[in-house]
Amino acid sequence: MNRSSLQKKTLVAGVIVGVVGFVLLLSPYPLLDAVYQDARVPNTLYHSWAALVSAVTSFCLPFGAVLVGASLVMRHAEHLTHGAQRADRAADGNTGP
Repeated sequence: MNRSSLQKKTLVAGVIVGVVGFVLLLSPYPLLDAVYQDARVPNTLYHSWAALVSAVTSFCLPFGAVLVGASLVMRHAEHLTHGAQRADRAADGNTGP
């Protein structure tokens, strides 16, 4: 796997994880309210569901941001590496006979 492929996969994974976290941040509240209003559902199930959604949301948003940031760092490091290689080739060409 080459570096640019890993960088692209990391970026896509970061965006997907971030979107999942954002959707979970916005969407579960109507569902949680409906579960809370239903008398047949035990209170512990409601609180367990709320805790699970909160934990996943708390994980997904920062982890998605970390993956996107790592992708940008990989892109920058790849750019620096290619620039250094070009400079080395240019220097080697200038030192010849």
